[in-house]
Amino acid sequence: MESFKKEGKVKALGISEFGILRLDAFIPYIAIRPVIDQINLRDCCDVPSDLLDFSMAAGIKLMPHMDEDDPLPKDTLQEVLYDLKVNETVDKMRWVVKYTAVAKQRGVIENKGYIAAKFGC
Repeated sequence: MESFKKEGKVKALGISEFGILRLDAFIPYIAIRPVIDQINLRDCCDVPSDLLDFSMAAGIKLMPHMDEDDPLPKDTLQEVLYDLKVNETVDKMRWVVKYTAVAKQRGVIENKGYIAAKFGC
């Protein structure tokens, strides 16, 4: 993903569901710092103050969402892969990326989804 950013194919990189411990462990190993951390507030109504302070100091904007805890369960993934006629790769996933397209200057989500890659891509 960092190479896509460097090539100008994506405007910004973000992460999802990273708390302080994961952020602190992740940041030293990346070249391009994420600008957004999507956090789930489905079962809570406030952003934890320690995460808010940490993300502000790190220059990472928190973007709350209320998605399901498991937005891509195995049964759903199998259906998607079957539809793509690559059902044999269900247990050989390389990575899954969640994307969100936000309308510039309005902060309105225009589109969101997932991109999955199998081994051998």
